[in-house]
Amino acid sequence: MKKYLLHLFVCCCVANSFGQDVTLDKNFKDYTADQIIKTITEGKIAIQIDTATSDIEKLQIRGIDGGFKDIPAALKVNATGYYRYENVDPQAEGGSFDLQITKGDSTKTVKVKVDKKLDDKPGKGCTPITLPTGSKCKARDYAHDFGEEISSYTDKTIVYIYDLDPKVKSAFWKVRKKDGALQKERVKFNRETLTPGKDVQFRIVNVNRLMYDVSVTDSLISYDSEPPALLKRMLIGDDTLLGGLMDTYEEGIDSHSMNESQKSTFETLNRDVACFIENYNMLQEKMLDAFDPCAEFPCCYSVGYLEIANRLANIRNQAGKLQLMMEEEKKELAKNEKNVADCKKLAEDLKKKTAEVAAAKAIAAPADAEEKKKYDKKIKDLEASEAELTKGSGECDVKKTDYEGKIAASKNNLLELAAVTASVASLPTDAELKETIIFLRNMTDQNSYYSLDYIPLDGNVLDLWVRIAKMDIASKKEAPKKDSPEEGAKKEAASGETAPEAGTKVNESGKGVMQYHINIPILWRPFVNFSSGSFAAIGRNLQEKTYSWQEVGNNGGYTLTESGYSNPAAGFSAFANLEWKVSCSVGFGPSVGVGITVEEKPKVAYLVGGSLFLGDKHQLAITGGVAFLQVDRISKNFSESAANQVVYTETQNLDYYKEFKAGLFVSLTYTVFNLTKKK
Repeated sequence: MKKYLLHLFVCCCVANSFGQDVTLDKNFKDYTADQIIKTITEGKIAIQIDTATSDIEKLQIRGIDGGFKDIPAALKVNATGYYRYENVDPQAEGGSFDLQITKGDSTKTVKVKVDKKLDDKPGKGCTPITLPTGSKCKARDYAHDFGEEISSYTDKTIVYIYDLDPKVKSAFWKVRKKDGALQKERVKFNRETLTPGKDVQFRIVNVNRLMYDVSVTDSLISYDSEPPALLKRMLIGDDTLLGGLMDTYEEGIDSHSMNESQKSTFETLNRDVACFIENYNMLQEKMLDAFDPCAEFPCCYSVGYLEIANRLANIRNQAGKLQLMMEEEKKELAKNEKNVADCKKLAEDLKKKTAEVAAAKAIAAPADAEEKKKYDKKIKDLEASEAELTKGSGECDVKKTDYEGKIAASKNNLLELAAVTASVASLPTDAELKETIIFLRNMTDQNSYYSLDYIPLDGNVLDLWVRIAKMDIASKKEAPKKDSPEEGAKKEAASGETAPEAGTKVNESGKGVMQYHINIPILWRPFVNFSSGSFAAIGRNLQEKTYSWQEVGNNGGYTLTESGYSNPAAGFSAFANLEWKVSCSVGFGPSVGVGITVEEKPKVAYLVGGSLFLGDKHQLAITGGVAFLQVDRISKNFSESAANQVVYTETQNLDYYKEFKAGLFVSLTYTVFNLTKKK
């Protein structure tokens, strides 16, 4: 949790943190001679020229000798849209130093005002780290073509853009190249269509991807249909942080009780810790820009690591000396506490000895000379011991106050040293500092938009799912292992959910989640489908002539005469169709199929023609063309007899033969599509 709070608090804007950064971003003509262009604090600085907005060709700085000289090339850092000189130590005279700018043969001198450092109180007079301003990218708004470059467009390029700029109403746009310029128009997805061969891309612009989880899942819907059983059998064949570090740091620490050497070491470390925290909080303030919906990120942002890392290493080196001071102070404290304890024990021993002397003297001296001699010697020894203890106790009384003062001083020193140690312990680790720098370096334009640069169009409908979910930055769980973009897209498509970015938690409450489902039909792409229904022949080519026997007079015999035509060929049909959609619900294309007539002896018809298709997921096909069918024809003998009105004595059994004939037909068939998705 501590790591996250540090990482998150390090997220701030930098509007007021460029005090040591001198930027020349205007054209040469916009500067006046001796103009004060910046006020800084005494110390090392960075000087930056934005080549994207300034036409200044050369920069020099006034040296000690009073002349202008080039800034050492070793201090120069080149980047897209600007170059800068870092860790420049200017020679200030009269509260300012001079820069000479050049364009062509013209030169001008501009001034930078320098304020003196503040006093040496901890955290004051600290030289801020220099943060680059970053080079601005092309604005991604309507007036600037949403940042699109016409050089990347062809006549077949179509880019759909969802603009989330908080300063205007969110909208979908379509951008394409027309007449040598980029044309922008609002998209009406209910009427939008695509054709094969187009280079289709999708972008979301002006979206802070450090604040929002963005995903666009594209898939293609194909209209599939099964061949009807009749067609399969007859035609195809069937095989069945937000806490600052300053919370743990107190400026009021006092080092008055230390000796001069200790005081110098303590105050140096104390000041360096405060300065580091001040600079680190500048990084934190810049990082919070990542969570500003209106933040505009530069094209690139090269934040230095070495300077602040060296400061942190220096603090830790000094902290090692501080630990030695604490160990020495602990030994001094233990020694003085022992001295006080010895004095107390000496006073107790004196009290006991005095009582012992008094008790010995209270006993009457013996009369025996030898015994009295022993008695006197005992009294003398006790008095000598008492005198020695009295002397020691007197010396202790003199030194005790000094011992107790040293004890109090040592305890105070240890408290002060412990406070600074706690501050040092609260500083970020090397890993956390690197994460901060990496995070800042990623606060670039590439994280202010989302782009899907290739979308295949080999289906009937382009299906897009757009999901934008606000990150829950109030809490954090351990970040899961991040999938590759390909694996992540597959999981999202399968589950309908979006994997969170590492170090964040996606808002699952539904609040702040924008989700759109977009379907765009793909027209003029040929695809095969199948339909079944009924057909009917047109005209008499596929009808059979019928004959009957007519009696001639009374028993005069029989003649064969035409009695008419059979019913038109009609029955069930099934088609395989090759279709081109010309709109969402209208298509056309060739069809081949088979039909089977509905009669006592069904016949198979082979059907070829063109179809008009009406409908989308449920489709009606009106087909017209040529049908091929075997038709019964009467034998030649009977045909001639009928023509010549030959009289037979009695009726005959008629003979027929088969003839393969072609004729026109019309058919009405129907298809219900199975919608299948593919990536």
